[in-house]
Amino acid sequence: NNAHRVFNINSGVTAEISGLAIGNGYLSSGAGGGIQNAGNLTLSSTSVVSNSASQYGGGIYNTGSLTLTGATILSNTCAGGDGGGVYNYQGTVLITGTTIAGNTGSSGGGLMNYGTLRVFGSTVVSNTAPGINFGGSGGGIFNGEGVTLTLANATIMNNTAKTGGGIYNMGKATAANVTLVGNGASTSGGGINNTSPTSELSLTQSSLSGNSGG
Repeated sequence: NNAHRVFNINSGVTAEISGLAIGNGYLSSGAGGGIQNAGNLTLSSTSVVSNSASQYGGGIYNTGSLTLTGATILSNTCAGGDGGGVYNYQGTVLITGTTIAGNTGSSGGGLMNYGTLRVFGSTVVSNTAPGINFGGSGGGIFNGEGVTLTLANATIMNNTAKTGGGIYNMGKATAANVTLVGNGASTSGGGINNTSPTSELSLTQSSLSGNSGG
């Protein structure tokens, strides 16, 4: 109803949500417009749509263990902060067979990671990180310093940002059989921006095409 967060999963709680639409959650101050998870949460065949938060994680803010299977994370916003779709902070996220689309955050339009993030057989498409007042990195995925991102059999497509349209990597990122296509950055790194003195990037059997940077 655009007035409250929809679900709050506390530490120590194990929960599974299946076949549900979670939408129109709103936080004027805080993190996790749709869901805040500090426990062990599995979402299967569930959509998280049109939620918003002022600080972090328009759709989902995770500090626990989160599994997304056959889910849709769509049109969530965190325009004043980071992680439009999902913000993972010191947690673990496993994403399989899921679509992350049309989300907006200052940085990390689709996914913002400061923990352990694994994305398998999923699509990250048409997310944006405009960075109106700050940020603007990682339209599709932002991977922070000292953390781990693993991608396999995934598509990163048509995402936009100031820098790192598809992926902005400051940590350790491994990608196998990944397609990065049509992503754009107004400054640098249309497909991938690999930055920071300690960042590591490994690409195997992957395709980059039609990406553009300013």
